[in-house]
Amino acid sequence: MLVTLTTARTEFEGANFVNVLQAAGIPAKVFAATANTMQWEAGYTDPIKVQVRRRDLQRAAEELRRNRQDSVDLDWNEIDVGQLEGMAPEARPSFSFAVQRARRKRRALIASVGFALIMSGFLVSMMGPRHAFAIGVCMVLLVIAAWWKHR
Repeated sequence: MLVTLTTARTEFEGANFVNVLQAAGIPAKVFAATANTMQWEAGYTDPIKVQVRRRDLQRAAEELRRNRQDSVDLDWNEIDVGQLEGMAPEARPSFSFAVQRARRKRRALIASVGFALIMSGFLVSMMGPRHAFAIGVCMVLLVIAAWWKHR
């Protein structure tokens, strides 16, 4: 029987926990489908779960605790990550604030358009096809307002 050992904020973090456990010979699985599917829903908090067999629970908890203690002393200033091949350190690409702001605006506009499409489909299904034109006009106005706000 599987039991939840811990939760993770991301699927990557959960996979790291599983890798640590499997290196110690403890079978483990990450269950993240619900968290990844429902993350768009406001207020929904179903964490990504790392589960192990019930009989391995104590040993797995001890292994994760031991791994955390071992990694605390890591000093990133002492680790040589090397140079980016073919580029001098001064020539490395960097993102300007203008590029980041433009990306955020584009994402916000796409989210607004998506919301308008979802809401128009919902309203048409609730009110019937005879109201589709009026709902479509309202949603087009909402999209224009979102574009005006994010331009």
